[in-house]
Amino acid sequence: MCIRDRDYDSSSFDEEEVETESDDDVIVGAQAYMFEPEFAEGEVEDLVDEDGDDNDRLLNTEWCTCTNCVPMPTAKECICCNEVTKINEKMEKVDMKGECITHHPGFRDICLNEWVLQVAYLAYRQ
Repeated sequence: MCIRDRDYDSSSFDEEEVETESDDDVIVGAQAYMFEPEFAEGEVEDLVDEDGDDNDRLLNTEWCTCTNCVPMPTAKECICCNEVTKINEKMEKVDMKGECITHHPGFRDICLNEWVLQVAYLAYRQ
């Protein structure tokens, strides 16, 4: 398959063809997670259990330390906000270490406000 790519230097606007291996190489529009920050080195280890057996988290909330978690269908989703380093840092800045992220003073305005979510969605779509 060929994609048309433009050379936008000041001297020329000629088109050139670029060969790609398959149709899967063509990315159009917004893609899932394309604006999500990537983990820095060392952060992934904080989220991964040493023995890799997280099935003991299914169908219970014994692992929750913020008291607001609910049972989730997969072990990957069974994570408490207090287990995430970045969230702990945010909570420490407002002297609320150990509390649930939903108690943060900015949570309601940023995460639950319909208008803020619409603006974020529109920015994401562009």
